[in-house]
Amino acid sequence: MIEATTNTWHLYDLIEPHVAKVKIANAGRVKLLGAGGVKTDSRDALTLACLSAANLLPEVWVPPIEIRELRQLITHRGRLIKQRSMLKNRLSSMLQRHAILPPEGDMFHAKHTEWWHGLKLGAMEMLRVRQDWQQYHALTPLIQSVETLIIDFSQDARFAHITPLLIQLPGIGVLGAMTLIATIGDITRFARVFRPCDADK
Repeated sequence: MIEATTNTWHLYDLIEPHVAKVKIANAGRVKLLGAGGVKTDSRDALTLACLSAANLLPEVWVPPIEIRELRQLITHRGRLIKQRSMLKNRLSSMLQRHAILPPEGDMFHAKHTEWWHGLKLGAMEMLRVRQDWQQYHALTPLIQSVETLIIDFSQDARFAHITPLLIQLPGIGVLGAMTLIATIGDITRFARVFRPCDADK
């Protein structure tokens, strides 16, 4: 039994070939079920053992390696986009603070580089503006390369059977479809799939 943590899947892959079954416990639910007392490794191990013996261990679904890799890629893209959004917000906030009207159109387009670099600001603030601008535009090709790889994955035999079905749904593109696949995995693993007509029964 392993309590879900940062390196859970690495430990799982190391142990799994040598035992009958490796159980991954949901850390949040284990905390609720075994709350109380001082938290130590030995107490945690005892809690997991007791919950497993009582058939109350809240297990986590173990996704196959390809789903884990896809999740890591989706998460990495999300981190890059978050960083770019922070830079964008910081630059926008600076313009508002100084009551500076931005250039027309997409003010973050590379064609406006000279405009941004020509702002009349103090030396320290201008340094931050230049570096934020450079980082913002450095992130864009990184995000594009990740998205290209995700799109390539969508055509892989492991995902190609489900991706076309998902992108037929309104508002879902290839990236959205792959995010759903990474989050849910194989939907047939669920014992029952809810259908709208079930609500009337």
